[in-house]
Amino acid sequence: MLGPMSEALQLHRATLDNGMRVVVNPDTTSPGVAVNMWYRVGSADEEPGHFGFAHLFEHLMFSGTTSGIASSEHLATIESVGGSANASTSFDRTNYFETVPAGALELALWLEAERLAHLAVTEANLATQREVVKEEKRQRYDNTPYGDLFDLLLDGRFGGEHPYGHPTIGSVPDLDAACLDDVTAFHSTWYRPDNAVLVISGCVEADEGLTLADKYLGAVPAATGDLPERIQGRVRHDNPRVVVTRPLPRTAVTRAWATPPITNPDNTHRRHGHRHTRIGDELTAHSHPGKGTSPRRWSGYERLWAGTRSVGSSSVGTPQARGLRERTDRGCR
Repeated sequence: MLGPMSEALQLHRATLDNGMRVVVNPDTTSPGVAVNMWYRVGSADEEPGHFGFAHLFEHLMFSGTTSGIASSEHLATIESVGGSANASTSFDRTNYFETVPAGALELALWLEAERLAHLAVTEANLATQREVVKEEKRQRYDNTPYGDLFDLLLDGRFGGEHPYGHPTIGSVPDLDAACLDDVTAFHSTWYRPDNAVLVISGCVEADEGLTLADKYLGAVPAATGDLPERIQGRVRHDNPRVVVTRPLPRTAVTRAWATPPITNPDNTHRRHGHRHTRIGDELTAHSHPGKGTSPRRWSGYERLWAGTRSVGSSSVGTPQARGLRERTDRGCR
């Protein structure tokens, strides 16, 4: 049954014969169309020893196909028609998206179908993308002030054995140890039609969008066998406090709470935003402009029974840091 948001967006759904789910949102006021391919796999699905594989595959999916698309040609082809493309990885999903003129919708769908069915994973591609990911980790995490703050948060809130207990960027030793057989197995396990949702939104009629989705993505053979069981885990409830001392000019503070999944009735505050929670009220009432205090919500992960809610500041002095702790403590009671 469609809810109010679905009705407002005019969502049209179908399931292809190979198991892929398709959602089309016609919007004739837009001159272009967006294609977003979601795969239900992320860092939470990684086994120990393979941390970082989901994000590594975000890069490998632009490495060309065995059917004749050269490395980096996917992106170049989209840009040649005036479009753009990118991708992202999180704990529970990896998504690939293109925004193109309406007349290039078939091109975008064909490219998505080609790399799903015929991805070229070679030793050269793996070596190149491994180094790209390692450099990204160095720039964004290792050599950035507060860059490992989220890592410490994950480990403290979930613990290393929980599927959310390690960051999406992965582990350099695991990436270095990755071999071609490992990444090929990861692709064949998770990149399959029945583990994907295709969303088409923009200047396209519903029937046309569904027909084109079936023409290109529906032609990808169905996978055999069942998907692996999702990794489960229990959240820590000992509320550890981690203090790291470094020669930095400002104190950074982050606090996180374990919460039920977004679909749980006990988690109604997620559907209304932080302003409707006691913690959010405390922070909104007492935050100081320019001090960087901002409630953030990490999670919405529907498949595990707990996510996180966190608040933090990366530019406060010690007195403000103590005040943040006191205010969030009041909000929890």
